[in-house]
Amino acid sequence: MPDIICQNCGSINDFRTVMKSNQQTAWCNGCDCFIKNIPQGKPVKLYFGKYKDRLLSSMNSIEEVQYLKWLYVQQWCNKLLSQHIATHLGKVIIDDPNEDWDYVKGDKHNG
Repeated sequence: MPDIICQNCGSINDFRTVMKSNQQTAWCNGCDCFIKNIPQGKPVKLYFGKYKDRLLSSMNSIEEVQYLKWLYVQQWCNKLLSQHIATHLGKVIIDDPNEDWDYVKGDKHNG
């Protein structure tokens, strides 16, 4: 986990965690200011679209992988979800000589 730095007082990794609105948050022990939300390490789930409420790790069929590839290249797909999709697609092996995808490097191309 990267260092958690308070933007207000500059203290590094001197924080406590508090649950607020079902989100784990970091609060500075030095100045008592909010620092940031902390990921909870839960499995990634899609909350929209055709595969709503599906765990990303369970999406392994050809149709599901094609959907994830489509989602990955969308401009509106946020960076964190794109990273999780890339990691998952790097683990799923589908032999298709017509495609040139490099998810490990984060290249979004289809050739």
